[in-house]
Amino acid sequence: MKYKNVFIGSISALAGILLVILVLVNCILVQESFLNYTNQKYSVEKNLSMTESDLKGVVHAMVSYVKGKTDSPQIKVEIKGNEVEFFNKKEIGHLEDVRILIRNIYIAMLAMCIVSVAGGGYLVYKKDYSAMRKGVLFAWMLMLLVSVLVGILAIIDIDIVVTGFHQIFLSGSKWVLNPA
Repeated sequence: MKYKNVFIGSISALAGILLVILVLVNCILVQESFLNYTNQKYSVEKNLSMTESDLKGVVHAMVSYVKGKTDSPQIKVEIKGNEVEFFNKKEIGHLEDVRILIRNIYIAMLAMCIVSVAGGGYLVYKKDYSAMRKGVLFAWMLMLLVSVLVGILAIIDIDIVVTGFHQIFLSGSKWVLNPA
């Protein structure tokens, strides 16, 4: 019985930790201000020969699309004096995958919230605070171990981490885009 409660405490704490991580990732990755800052930092508008205003329009269209607010991310912009549609078919396919991933993140956040509250509530009801403490400790140790391993792998070769993430969470090879 004790091991069952420690397991429940571990799962509950892990769900809570993952919930916080998913909320933070969601808050950062789909914020126009973050993407605009990144574009400015890397001089994307100069590299693409487009105006900052057009690039901000692209970011707005992209974020609106992945958040499910619009039906298409496509936007017309002026590049090197020519009005063109910004995204090609492969990029739109990638954004479709990202849109699905964002939706799944919302579903996962709800599930993590339910699991965390249910498991924690159960242990509070049973007054098994020892199992709760052990579960939280185990969950944090597991997250620390995974973070250290991913961090070491990223230091060795960041491409392995980026490629692995995309292969796990996105379908096919639509995420392999032509940077030119």
